Amino acid sequence: MVLMTFLLGKDQYYKWPLIPKIGIVILIIFLLGRVVLYFYKTKAKKSDYNPDFLPYGQMWMLEEIPEYRFKKKFFFVMKKLALVSFCSMLVFLSIAAGRPSTIQVKKIGRQKRDLFLCLDVSYSLYKQNYDLVDHLEKLVNGLEGDRLGISMFNTSSMLFMPMTDDRTYTIEKLEELKSYFKMQGEYMELQDIIDDNPSLHTDEVSKSEDLLMTLRLFDKGTLHDNISKGSSLIGDGLGTCLYNFPSITDSERTRIIIMSTDNQLNAFSSDSQVINLSDASLLCRDSRVTVFGIFPSDEFFYKKDNQNYDSCKNGFEEAVENTGGAFYTFSGDSFNSGDILKEIQKHPAMKVNDITIKREIDLPNYALMGVFISLVIFAACKFAIRE
Repeated sequence: MVLMTFLLGKDQYYKWPLIPKIGIVILIIFLLGRVVLYFYKTKAKKSDYNPDFLPYGQMWMLEEIPEYRFKKKFFFVMKKLALVSFCSMLVFLSIAAGRPSTIQVKKIGRQKRDLFLCLDVSYSLYKQNYDLVDHLEKLVNGLEGDRLGISMFNTSSMLFMPMTDDRTYTIEKLEELKSYFKMQGEYMELQDIIDDNPSLHTDEVSKSEDLLMTLRLFDKGTLHDNISKGSSLIGDGLGTCLYNFPSITDSERTRIIIMSTDNQLNAFSSDSQVINLSDASLLCRDSRVTVFGIFPSDEFFYKKDNQNYDSCKNGFEEAVENTGGAFYTFSGDSFNSGDILKEIQKHPAMKVNDITIKREIDLPNYALMGVFISLVIFAACKFAIRE
């Protein structure tokens, strides 16, 4: 095992140390077998030697031929090299099978902010939500040290993505949301066509029904008990998002909620909501959570004849200001959610201790390279001997 240990680097070890030991034993048995076989063949040759036999008596003549001497030496070298390469291949295979490993210690830097997207997933907000998610996806890799979570709500709230700093997973979930909001948009456009004259658009009706079936897979978590409670329960949405933060009493982190809604409360009764928007915002303030709000402009405010635009806007803006956050108005193509996200990145971030992650990593590269090189040399020697 001295050889096996020598081939390991500093702070490296075998995950399955028994396999290299077995490999060394097999190698020793193989070499001992070769030695025994060599002495057996040598002894057999000596017993068969007869100087009076004509071929033996004339062997010296062959030794005088340069080509024969060269071929003999070449054959001898190739045989020995083949043996060495075979033995080294066995050693490297044993090393690779033993899984040489090391512990990688990585400091992931200082945690800066915990960001939660709080999305009102009413279909009327599909453009606003799509724009926000699309810009966030482009900035995810720049949020070094920040963690991100996603909460969605309508009648009920759903934790779509728990707080994480896994960038790959975050982008996957944001892509799912983009597909969801895109389907919402397609459904809303079809509904506009159908509302004009349903009897003239049978294809659109069929497509709309198919889309709705797919959308309901997402909506199940956000429309629980909507028949009795109503929809767009804004206060519950913000309050639930607040308590999705891990360790809400921990003051060592800067916490931010980016909330997208039109604040069109459609509660069927006074007790449909557990908490209203104003009280939820005060709860955020007391928990040191800042809310940044995104609200649709008058042009994108759905069914504004049934709801008072200014009342909805002012109520949401007041709630956002309660937490010390900023209020933004979505105005279509001229609006850039990326500017909001960049502004949030400038928000003061609390410093915490460095986080250290330890993980086990396999190191098979050198062993597999040794196997490959030994195999090539072995095959070349065998080919040369046959030629």
